[in-house]
Amino acid sequence: MKKGNPAQRNEEQMSLRKAQELEIAGHWAEAIKVLSPLRGHRQAQELLERLEEKRDIYKKVSSVLTGRKKKTYIGKDDLVTLSSSGISIRFHVKNRRLNLEEIFRAMKRAKMLLQEKLDVPPPEVVVEIFNTPSELRRETNPTGPWVAGLYDGKIRVYANDEEAPEPQRLYVILSHEYVHLVVRVISQGRAPFWLDEGLAICFSQELTQNYLERLLRAEKAGALLPLETLEKDFSSFKDEELRALAYAQSGSIVEYLLERQGWKKMGEILQAAAKSSPGDVLRALNLTYYLLEQDWKRWLKGKNVLP
Repeated sequence: MKKGNPAQRNEEQMSLRKAQELEIAGHWAEAIKVLSPLRGHRQAQELLERLEEKRDIYKKVSSVLTGRKKKTYIGKDDLVTLSSSGISIRFHVKNRRLNLEEIFRAMKRAKMLLQEKLDVPPPEVVVEIFNTPSELRRETNPTGPWVAGLYDGKIRVYANDEEAPEPQRLYVILSHEYVHLVVRVISQGRAPFWLDEGLAICFSQELTQNYLERLLRAEKAGALLPLETLEKDFSSFKDEELRALAYAQSGSIVEYLLERQGWKKMGEILQAAAKSSPGDVLRALNLTYYLLEQDWKRWLKGKNVLP
């Protein structure tokens, strides 16, 4: 900011804080009005530009809502749906913290990358974004309180999370759940759960160090789960440690397959799954569960990071 007397600088700082509070509350027009006298000052200018960008995006949304070419339903709960390029996003229009352009961009990127990796046309997707975990649970009845997102014909996630950075957390979950959609379409819903979940994990994020250490401890203790037990939804594992091991093991096995075979082969496996039972999906690779488990365990030992 430009130099001025202490009283002036204090007044400018107060205006900045007030504008930031208004931004958090979603009152962008009021925040812009507060900052307008400070236009040109560095801190104020950066905040002004961000607020004006948000305001312009919201105007685009409003124009869609009131446009005559296409009707958009707004219910009593202020939910609205916007569609573009095979992506439909349903969200609370009053939640101005959502960066809709970035969300659309993230979904387009996920569609493009999966099309390149699996060599399949990307299916259309419907995304519902709730404001809180409790709203997600109320509307979807997920399998457990740990669920941050799910796919049940639509991708359903919640937007706000005080313990994770936004929007990175949301984009990871969206891409993760989109893989579930693609897997279900290609395999006609017949892919084993370990393959479905493993592909989603490997596409959206890397296995964490904690997951890898958990796997290696289980391997040393002879406590790894047989692949046959990972064919169904992991909600059947009531023990939290077993469930975490199931996710870690699925992600690691698919990571091994991707490293050895590549994404195109995974597409072939998914296509084969549509015509076979879950236990026969590896025939396209001339593998059985037993051979895969033995090869994977040898590969896993080479990643030993335990002290």
